[in-house]
Amino acid sequence: MVKHPTSAFAAEFIRASAKAMAIATYDGMTQTDQSLQSRWGQGANLWWRVHIESILEHLAAAVSSDEPGIMLAHLTWTRDVMEARGLGQKDQELCLNTLARVLADTMRDIAGGAATRMFDEARSACSAATASDLHTPRIDPQTPLGRIAGEYLIAVLEGRPDDAADLILSQVQRGVSPADLYLRVLTPAQEEVGRMWAVGDLHVGEEHVISNVTSQVLARLSALISRQGRRTGRRVLASAVQGNTHEIGIRIVADFFEMAGWTCVYLGADTPIDDLVRSAQDFQVDLVALSVGMAPQIEACRESIAHLRHTPDTSTLPVIVGGRPFASSGDLWKKIGADAYARSPDEAVTLGERLLSNHRVNGTSHPS
Repeated sequence: MVKHPTSAFAAEFIRASAKAMAIATYDGMTQTDQSLQSRWGQGANLWWRVHIESILEHLAAAVSSDEPGIMLAHLTWTRDVMEARGLGQKDQELCLNTLARVLADTMRDIAGGAATRMFDEARSACSAATASDLHTPRIDPQTPLGRIAGEYLIAVLEGRPDDAADLILSQVQRGVSPADLYLRVLTPAQEEVGRMWAVGDLHVGEEHVISNVTSQVLARLSALISRQGRRTGRRVLASAVQGNTHEIGIRIVADFFEMAGWTCVYLGADTPIDDLVRSAQDFQVDLVALSVGMAPQIEACRESIAHLRHTPDTSTLPVIVGGRPFASSGDLWKKIGADAYARSPDEAVTLGERLLSNHRVNGTSHPS
């Protein structure tokens, strides 16, 4: 689907003006509530400006894709995170009310005020939106693999990364399938890390340590997988889109394709668009799988797909996308030109097999 030029301009205007609007919003907040700076202490200015810029980045993504759900999902999530951390909801309301006025002044003559209306509608809907489930652990200690996931996290947080890795790898020797380790141990563990960070039980440094250990464990599991099973002759390129620095999700997707007999060209995190397309050409892949971590990366995903479609050697390649932003928007994946959206690594493989079968039977091609 081609973006409407007016929406594209409005989204780009928001991105270009985000820093200035964030400054204006924070200044307006401190004028309305002169106690804000002292209550939040040193660093208040920077914290709120980064927070406001993030809201504007998500608004730009929502406008560009004509997906109001993106804005609502982000406002709901930030509301729930701030509440879980004991941060003032009144301050967030002040932020959103002030930002609404700044947007109205700044965007009045841009795209007929569509961005301002989208923000106002999301702001109104947020008050009634269902709260995120941030207080329920993502690990079930009542199950054998749930207990392994809990022990794994404890080992990493206690500074025993080797013990954590050995715990996972020893399960393979005991007959646990790599697929179960991915889906029922490592994935819940990473989801629990995200939940604990959201409620303030982990800081960013701890989150990074756990993610780095998990990446190392995945690399060792991947080495075991690559030596097993039949090969189908099919080749998939798996990558996080430009701007997405998180690679664990797409790494697991890549390994699921390997377990299904595919050869995976794994590019990792934050792959520049031109290099992604060139890799698809050079390695002559049959399928492309792209991972989006946050809504502001949707534009990079859209551009990646567009570049693939407009390059003769890759114009007919099927593209599967995945990531949290697609979960809150039913047909967003269609709007950005993808062929399918996968909710899980195993579904990605199923969809990949189906897309290639249809592609070869029907000679499917994409418009350039």
